[in-house]
Amino acid sequence: MKKLISIIFILIAFTSSAYAENPQVDFSGKVYMEGEFLNNDLLKISVRADEIDEEVLGIAFNLIYEKEKLQFVRYLPGEFLELGGDPFYLVKDTDGKIVFGETLRRSDYFPAGSGEIAAFYLQIKDGEEFAFSFEKGTLSTFNEVRQDLINIFWEPYHIGEKDELIFSTKTSVPDSTEGSDFTLLIRIGIFALSGVFGIFVFLFIKKRQNKRLQSCVNFNSKILD
Repeated sequence: MKKLISIIFILIAFTSSAYAENPQVDFSGKVYMEGEFLNNDLLKISVRADEIDEEVLGIAFNLIYEKEKLQFVRYLPGEFLELGGDPFYLVKDTDGKIVFGETLRRSDYFPAGSGEIAAFYLQIKDGEEFAFSFEKGTLSTFNEVRQDLINIFWEPYHIGEKDELIFSTKTSVPDSTEGSDFTLLIRIGIFALSGVFGIFVFLFIKKRQNKRLQSCVNFNSKILD
Protein backbone atom coordinates (compact mmCIF):
# COMPACT_ATOMS: atom_id res chain seq x y z
CA MET A 1 0.00 0.00 0.00
CA LYS A 2 2.82 2.42 0.89
CA LYS A 3 4.54 1.62 -2.38
CA LEU A 4 1.34 2.36 -4.31
CA ILE A 5 0.96 5.72 -2.54
CA SER A 6 4.57 6.59 -3.34
CA ILE A 7 4.13 5.77 -7.03
CA ILE A 8 0.96 7.90 -7.11
CA PHE A 9 2.96 10.76 -5.61
CA ILE A 10 5.57 10.45 -8.36
CA LEU A 11 2.93 10.49 -11.09
CA ILE A 12 1.20 13.53 -9.54
CA ALA A 13 4.55 15.35 -9.44
CA PHE A 14 4.74 15.29 -13.24
CA THR A 15 1.30 16.84 -13.63
CA SER A 16 2.16 19.88 -11.49
CA SER A 17 5.56 21.05 -12.63
CA ALA A 18 7.58 23.62 -10.75
CA TYR A 19 10.09 24.27 -13.51
CA ALA A 20 11.94 27.49 -12.62
CA GLU A 21 13.99 29.29 -15.26
CA ASN A 22 13.36 32.94 -14.49
CA PRO A 23 16.74 34.60 -13.75
CA GLN A 24 14.97 37.16 -11.53
CA VAL A 25 13.93 34.49 -9.03
CA ASP A 26 15.95 34.23 -5.83
CA PHE A 27 16.84 30.54 -6.19
CA SER A 28 17.30 28.42 -3.09
CA GLY A 29 18.88 25.49 -4.86
CA LYS A 30 19.81 24.02 -8.21
CA VAL A 31 19.59 20.73 -10.09
CA TYR A 32 22.29 20.34 -12.73
CA MET A 33 24.18 17.72 -14.79
CA GLU A 34 27.75 16.54 -15.18
CA GLY A 35 28.93 14.40 -18.11
CA GLU A 36 31.74 11.91 -18.63
CA PHE A 37 32.78 9.88 -21.68
CA LEU A 38 33.52 6.39 -20.37
CA ASN A 39 34.74 5.00 -23.71
CA ASN A 40 34.15 5.51 -27.42
CA ASP A 41 30.45 4.73 -27.28
CA LEU A 42 29.22 5.30 -23.71
CA LEU A 43 28.28 8.56 -22.01
CA LYS A 44 27.50 8.98 -18.31
CA ILE A 45 25.25 11.85 -17.20
CA SER A 46 25.07 12.54 -13.46
CA VAL A 47 22.12 14.58 -12.21
CA ARG A 48 23.03 16.42 -9.01
CA ALA A 49 21.30 18.60 -6.43
CA ASP A 50 23.17 21.66 -5.21
CA GLU A 51 22.56 23.66 -2.02
CA ILE A 52 18.90 22.72 -1.55
CA ASP A 53 17.70 24.75 1.43
CA GLU A 54 14.70 22.65 2.46
CA GLU A 55 14.35 18.97 3.27
CA VAL A 56 13.36 16.92 0.23
CA LEU A 57 10.74 14.15 0.23
CA GLY A 58 10.74 13.36 -3.48
CA ILE A 59 12.22 14.29 -6.86
CA ALA A 60 10.68 14.00 -10.30
CA PHE A 61 11.75 15.20 -13.76
CA ASN A 62 11.94 14.33 -17.42
CA LEU A 63 15.48 14.20 -18.79
CA ILE A 64 15.40 15.16 -22.48
CA TYR A 65 18.18 13.85 -24.73
CA GLU A 66 18.80 13.64 -28.48
CA LYS A 67 17.34 10.27 -29.49
CA GLU A 68 18.97 10.41 -32.93
CA LYS A 69 22.41 10.45 -31.31
CA LEU A 70 21.93 8.56 -28.03
CA GLN A 71 20.20 5.50 -26.62
CA PHE A 72 19.38 5.06 -22.94
CA VAL A 73 21.03 1.98 -21.39
CA ARG A 74 20.51 2.07 -17.62
CA TYR A 75 20.56 4.20 -14.48
CA LEU A 76 22.15 3.98 -11.04
CA PRO A 77 20.70 5.64 -7.90
CA GLY A 78 22.63 8.47 -6.29
CA GLU A 79 23.22 9.05 -2.60
CA PHE A 80 21.14 12.22 -2.16
CA LEU A 81 17.80 10.68 -1.14
CA GLU A 82 19.38 7.31 -0.31
CA LEU A 83 20.80 8.96 2.81
CA GLY A 84 17.24 9.38 4.10
CA GLY A 85 16.13 5.78 3.74
CA ASP A 86 15.16 3.33 1.00
CA PRO A 87 13.33 5.37 -1.64
CA PHE A 88 11.03 4.08 -4.40
CA TYR A 89 12.01 4.71 -8.02
CA LEU A 90 10.09 5.12 -11.25
CA VAL A 91 12.32 5.19 -14.36
CA LYS A 92 11.03 4.91 -17.90
CA ASP A 93 12.59 5.74 -21.25
CA THR A 94 10.35 6.85 -24.07
CA ASP A 95 11.17 8.58 -27.36
CA GLY A 96 14.19 10.64 -26.24
CA LYS A 97 12.84 11.28 -22.76
CA ILE A 98 13.79 9.57 -19.50
CA VAL A 99 10.93 9.81 -17.00
CA PHE A 100 12.43 9.75 -13.52
CA GLY A 101 10.77 9.77 -10.11
CA GLU A 102 12.08 9.05 -6.62
CA THR A 103 10.37 9.38 -3.26
CA LEU A 104 11.02 8.51 0.39
CA ARG A 105 8.50 7.18 2.89
CA ARG A 106 6.80 9.34 5.53
CA SER A 107 8.88 7.68 8.25
CA ASP A 108 12.22 8.34 6.51
CA TYR A 109 14.69 11.13 7.11
CA PHE A 110 14.40 13.93 4.54
CA PRO A 111 17.81 15.21 3.38
CA ALA A 112 18.80 18.68 2.18
CA GLY A 113 21.97 20.21 0.78
CA SER A 114 23.90 18.70 -2.14
CA GLY A 115 24.50 15.28 -3.66
CA GLU A 116 24.01 13.02 -6.66
CA ILE A 117 20.39 12.20 -7.46
CA ALA A 118 21.04 9.56 -10.12
CA ALA A 119 23.44 8.64 -12.93
CA PHE A 120 22.20 7.80 -16.43
CA TYR A 121 24.21 5.80 -18.96
CA LEU A 122 23.59 6.36 -22.67
CA GLN A 123 25.09 4.64 -25.70
CA ILE A 124 26.43 6.96 -28.39
CA LYS A 125 24.97 6.16 -31.81
CA ASP A 126 26.15 9.22 -33.72
CA GLY A 127 27.61 12.68 -33.22
CA GLU A 128 30.26 14.35 -31.06
CA GLU A 129 28.19 16.99 -29.23
CA PHE A 130 25.16 16.28 -27.08
CA ALA A 131 22.53 18.51 -25.45
CA PHE A 132 20.38 17.68 -22.42
CA SER A 133 17.58 19.52 -20.66
CA PHE A 134 15.02 19.07 -17.89
CA GLU A 135 11.25 19.07 -18.29
CA LYS A 136 8.64 19.14 -15.50
CA GLY A 137 11.26 19.25 -12.76
CA THR A 138 9.84 19.00 -9.24
CA LEU A 139 11.37 18.78 -5.77
CA SER A 140 8.84 18.18 -3.01
CA THR A 141 8.82 18.48 0.76
CA PHE A 142 6.46 16.81 3.20
CA ASN A 143 4.01 19.44 4.40
CA GLU A 144 0.56 17.99 5.12
CA VAL A 145 0.25 16.24 1.73
CA ARG A 146 2.85 17.69 -0.63
CA GLN A 147 4.51 21.02 -1.29
CA ASP A 148 6.65 21.74 -4.35
CA LEU A 149 9.81 23.84 -4.13
CA ILE A 150 9.17 26.44 -6.79
CA ASN A 151 12.47 28.32 -6.48
CA ILE A 152 14.77 25.58 -7.81
CA PHE A 153 16.82 26.25 -10.95
CA TRP A 154 16.90 23.31 -13.38
CA GLU A 155 20.00 23.84 -15.49
CA PRO A 156 20.35 22.45 -19.06
CA TYR A 157 23.61 20.85 -20.14
CA HIS A 158 25.83 20.46 -23.21
CA ILE A 159 28.90 18.26 -23.68
CA GLY A 160 31.23 17.63 -26.66
CA GLU A 161 33.86 14.97 -27.30
CA LYS A 162 36.20 17.48 -29.02
CA ASP A 163 36.34 19.69 -25.93
CA GLU A 164 37.39 16.74 -23.78
CA LEU A 165 39.98 15.56 -26.29
CA ILE A 166 41.53 19.04 -26.52
CA PHE A 167 41.71 19.24 -22.74
CA SER A 168 43.35 15.82 -22.52
CA THR A 169 45.91 16.78 -25.16
CA LYS A 170 46.86 19.97 -23.32
CA THR A 171 47.37 18.15 -20.04
CA SER A 172 49.39 15.22 -21.42
CA VAL A 173 51.69 16.74 -24.07
CA PRO A 174 54.68 18.84 -22.86
CA ASP A 175 55.20 22.38 -24.06
CA SER A 176 56.71 22.43 -27.56
CA THR A 177 58.94 25.46 -26.84
CA GLU A 178 60.53 23.82 -23.84
CA GLY A 179 61.15 20.64 -25.85
CA SER A 180 62.79 22.51 -28.74
CA ASP A 181 65.09 24.48 -26.38
CA PHE A 182 66.19 21.30 -24.63
CA THR A 183 66.86 19.58 -27.95
CA LEU A 184 68.93 22.56 -29.13
CA LEU A 185 71.09 22.43 -25.98
CA ILE A 186 71.72 18.74 -26.49
CA ARG A 187 72.77 19.31 -30.09
CA ILE A 188 75.16 22.12 -29.11
CA GLY A 189 76.69 19.93 -26.41
CA ILE A 190 77.20 17.02 -28.77
CA PHE A 191 78.73 19.32 -31.38
CA ALA A 192 81.15 20.82 -28.83
CA LEU A 193 82.21 17.40 -27.53
CA SER A 194 82.69 16.15 -31.07
CA GLY A 195 84.93 19.11 -31.84
CA VAL A 196 87.10 18.60 -28.75
CA PHE A 197 87.37 14.88 -29.43
CA GLY A 198 88.31 15.55 -33.06
CA ILE A 199 91.12 17.93 -32.04
CA PHE A 200 92.43 15.42 -29.49
CA VAL A 201 92.52 12.64 -32.11
CA PHE A 202 94.23 14.91 -34.62
CA LEU A 203 97.00 15.89 -32.15
CA PHE A 204 97.46 12.29 -31.04
CA ILE A 205 97.86 11.05 -34.64
CA LYS A 206 100.25 13.89 -35.51
CA LYS A 207 102.40 13.16 -32.47
CA ARG A 208 102.67 9.48 -33.39
CA GLN A 209 103.62 10.40 -36.94
CA ASN A 210 106.42 12.66 -35.66
CA LYS A 211 107.80 9.84 -33.51
CA ARG A 212 107.80 7.50 -36.46
CA LEU A 213 109.65 10.00 -38.61
CA GLN A 214 112.28 10.56 -35.96
CA SER A 215 112.83 6.83 -35.49
CA CYS A 216 113.19 6.35 -39.23
CA VAL A 217 115.80 9.11 -39.51
CA ASN A 218 117.84 7.75 -36.63
CA PHE A 219 117.73 4.26 -38.10
CA ASN A 220 118.96 5.48 -41.47
CA SER A 221 121.66 7.59 -39.94
CA LYS A 222 123.00 4.57 -38.02
CA ILE A 223 123.18 2.51 -41.19
CA LEU A 224 125.02 5.26 -43.01
CA ASP A 225 127.55 5.55 -40.18
